[in-house]
Amino acid sequence: MTTDFAEDADFAQYRTFEWMPVPEGLYAGMRLGPTMDNRIRRAIESELVLKGLQRATEGAEPDLFVVYHAAVREDAERAYYDSWGYGRMGRWRSGTVVVEPLTRGTLIVDLVDADQNSLVWRGKASGVVSSPTEAGKRVFEAIQRILEGYPPS
Repeated sequence: MTTDFAEDADFAQYRTFEWMPVPEGLYAGMRLGPTMDNRIRRAIESELVLKGLQRATEGAEPDLFVVYHAAVREDAERAYYDSWGYGRMGRWRSGTVVVEPLTRGTLIVDLVDADQNSLVWRGKASGVVSSPTEAGKRVFEAIQRILEGYPPS
Protein backbone atom coordinates (compact mmCIF):
# COMPACT_ATOMS: atom_id res chain seq x y z
CA MET A 1 0.00 0.00 0.00
CA THR A 2 1.35 3.41 -0.96
CA THR A 3 0.10 6.98 -0.82
CA ASP A 4 1.28 10.23 -2.32
CA PHE A 5 -0.04 13.77 -2.09
CA ALA A 6 0.50 17.34 -3.24
CA GLU A 7 2.57 18.96 -0.51
CA ASP A 8 1.07 22.39 -1.19
CA ALA A 9 -2.55 21.21 -0.82
CA ASP A 10 -4.51 22.46 2.20
CA PHE A 11 -6.43 19.31 3.15
CA ALA A 12 -8.31 21.15 5.93
CA GLN A 13 -10.27 23.05 3.26
CA TYR A 14 -11.78 19.89 1.76
CA ARG A 15 -15.20 19.15 3.19
CA THR A 16 -17.26 17.67 0.35
CA PHE A 17 -16.71 15.12 -2.41
CA GLU A 18 -18.42 13.76 -5.49
CA TRP A 19 -17.59 11.10 -8.04
CA MET A 20 -15.69 12.50 -10.98
CA PRO A 21 -17.70 12.29 -14.17
CA VAL A 22 -15.92 10.01 -16.64
CA PRO A 23 -16.51 9.72 -20.37
CA GLU A 24 -18.83 6.91 -21.46
CA GLY A 25 -16.94 3.70 -22.17
CA LEU A 26 -13.68 4.84 -20.55
CA TYR A 27 -13.51 1.71 -18.42
CA ALA A 28 -15.07 -0.66 -20.95
CA GLY A 29 -12.00 -2.92 -20.91
CA MET A 30 -12.00 -3.41 -17.14
CA ARG A 31 -13.03 -6.84 -15.94
CA LEU A 32 -15.11 -5.45 -13.10
CA GLY A 33 -18.83 -5.96 -13.07
CA PRO A 34 -21.47 -3.66 -11.62
CA THR A 35 -21.46 -5.55 -8.30
CA MET A 36 -17.75 -4.94 -7.73
CA ASP A 37 -18.09 -1.32 -8.89
CA ASN A 38 -20.83 -0.80 -6.27
CA ARG A 39 -18.70 -2.43 -3.55
CA ILE A 40 -15.74 -0.22 -4.35
CA ARG A 41 -17.84 2.96 -4.47
CA ARG A 42 -19.69 2.18 -1.22
CA ALA A 43 -16.45 1.37 0.59
CA ILE A 44 -14.73 4.56 -0.60
CA GLU A 45 -17.74 6.71 0.30
CA SER A 46 -18.06 5.23 3.78
CA GLU A 47 -14.34 5.68 4.51
CA LEU A 48 -14.40 9.29 3.31
CA VAL A 49 -17.40 10.00 5.55
CA LEU A 50 -15.50 8.47 8.48
CA LYS A 51 -12.69 10.93 7.63
CA GLY A 52 -15.12 13.85 8.03
CA LEU A 53 -15.98 14.48 4.39
CA GLN A 54 -19.57 14.63 3.16
CA ARG A 55 -20.98 13.86 -0.24
CA ALA A 56 -21.81 17.14 -2.02
CA THR A 57 -25.49 17.96 -2.24
CA GLU A 58 -27.04 17.66 -5.68
CA GLY A 59 -26.19 20.68 -7.80
CA ALA A 60 -23.48 21.92 -5.43
CA GLU A 61 -19.85 22.04 -6.49
CA PRO A 62 -17.74 19.56 -4.46
CA ASP A 63 -14.36 20.37 -2.97
CA LEU A 64 -12.94 17.05 -4.18
CA PHE A 65 -13.66 14.72 -7.03
CA VAL A 66 -13.11 11.02 -6.35
CA VAL A 67 -12.11 8.53 -9.01
CA TYR A 68 -10.83 5.00 -8.70
CA HIS A 69 -8.92 2.78 -11.08
CA ALA A 70 -8.96 -0.99 -10.75
CA ALA A 71 -7.19 -3.71 -12.68
CA VAL A 72 -7.18 -7.47 -12.42
CA ARG A 73 -4.68 -9.60 -14.29
CA GLU A 74 -3.36 -13.11 -14.38
CA ASP A 75 0.18 -13.03 -13.10
CA ALA A 76 3.04 -15.49 -13.00
CA GLU A 77 2.08 -18.93 -11.84
CA ARG A 78 2.84 -20.39 -8.46
CA ALA A 79 4.21 -23.94 -8.41
CA TYR A 80 4.71 -26.26 -5.48
CA TYR A 81 4.97 -29.93 -4.60
CA ASP A 82 1.99 -31.42 -2.85
CA SER A 83 4.30 -33.81 -0.99
CA TRP A 84 8.02 -34.47 -0.71
CA GLY A 85 10.53 -36.35 1.33
CA TYR A 86 13.19 -39.02 1.28
CA GLY A 87 12.49 -42.54 0.20
CA ARG A 88 14.31 -45.70 1.09
CA MET A 89 18.05 -45.49 1.07
CA GLY A 90 18.00 -41.65 1.15
CA ARG A 91 16.73 -41.17 -2.36
CA TRP A 92 14.61 -38.10 -3.15
CA ARG A 93 10.95 -38.78 -3.64
CA SER A 94 8.38 -36.17 -4.69
CA GLY A 95 4.67 -35.96 -5.27
CA THR A 96 2.82 -34.05 -7.91
CA VAL A 97 3.82 -30.56 -8.96
CA VAL A 98 0.80 -28.29 -8.57
CA VAL A 99 0.71 -25.14 -10.69
CA GLU A 100 -1.79 -22.37 -9.98
CA PRO A 101 -2.20 -19.08 -11.81
CA LEU A 102 -2.06 -16.01 -9.60
CA THR A 103 -4.71 -13.33 -10.01
CA ARG A 104 -3.37 -9.96 -8.96
CA GLY A 105 -5.62 -6.98 -8.32
CA THR A 106 -4.59 -3.34 -8.08
CA LEU A 107 -6.80 -0.55 -6.79
CA ILE A 108 -5.96 3.16 -6.97
CA VAL A 109 -8.02 5.90 -5.33
CA ASP A 110 -7.47 9.46 -6.56
CA LEU A 111 -8.74 12.66 -4.94
CA VAL A 112 -8.79 15.65 -7.26
CA ASP A 113 -9.17 19.29 -6.21
CA ALA A 114 -12.38 20.29 -8.01
CA ASP A 115 -11.47 24.00 -8.31
CA GLN A 116 -7.95 23.44 -9.62
CA ASN A 117 -8.71 20.18 -11.45
CA SER A 118 -5.46 18.78 -10.05
CA LEU A 119 -4.62 15.55 -8.30
CA VAL A 120 -4.00 16.22 -4.61
CA TRP A 121 -3.93 12.71 -3.13
CA ARG A 122 -3.46 9.13 -4.40
CA GLY A 123 -3.53 5.80 -2.61
CA LYS A 124 -2.74 2.41 -4.11
CA ALA A 125 -3.00 -1.19 -2.94
CA SER A 126 -2.19 -4.46 -4.72
CA GLY A 127 -2.59 -8.06 -3.78
CA VAL A 128 -3.25 -11.61 -4.88
CA VAL A 129 -6.84 -12.85 -4.79
CA SER A 130 -7.96 -16.44 -5.23
CA SER A 131 -11.66 -16.01 -6.03
CA PRO A 132 -14.30 -13.37 -6.77
CA THR A 133 -15.72 -13.89 -3.27
CA GLU A 134 -12.33 -13.22 -1.72
CA ALA A 135 -11.85 -10.19 -3.97
CA GLY A 136 -15.15 -8.75 -2.74
CA LYS A 137 -14.05 -9.11 0.87
CA ARG A 138 -10.53 -7.86 0.29
CA VAL A 139 -11.65 -4.73 -1.55
CA PHE A 140 -13.12 -3.32 1.70
CA GLU A 141 -9.90 -4.09 3.56
CA ALA A 142 -7.80 -2.55 0.79
CA ILE A 143 -9.83 0.66 0.76
CA GLN A 144 -9.58 0.97 4.54
CA ARG A 145 -5.79 0.58 4.31
CA ILE A 146 -5.55 3.01 1.39
CA LEU A 147 -7.58 5.72 3.10
CA GLU A 148 -5.78 5.34 6.45
CA GLY A 149 -3.29 7.75 4.88
CA TYR A 150 -5.89 10.47 4.28
CA PRO A 151 -5.52 13.24 5.14
CA PRO A 152 -1.76 13.19 5.19
CA SER A 153 -0.15 14.36 8.39
